[in-house]
Amino acid sequence: ISEDYFSVFEYAIEIQRKSFSVFIKIIIPLFIIMAIAFLNLFVQRDQIEAGAGLAISALLTIIALHFSISSQLPEVN
Repeated sequence: ISEDYFSVFEYAIEIQRKSFSVFIKIIIPLFIIMAIAFLNLFVQRDQIEAGAGLAISALLTIIALHFSISSQLPEVN
């Protein structure tokens, strides 16, 4: 019977993310865009073009926000 002894080195790395910066960069702009899109509920029925324009603008703004945020992230496999 072999009695091999091995030394063991244990360590721990604590990693934290600054959640406030994520909140400022992503959540607040998204809430502002959604609040503007919510205004579509208060558009009168005879101004349907304005309501459609507001909805399309909000959708395109959210898509642009998504591309802006995803371009800042590093690529992973």
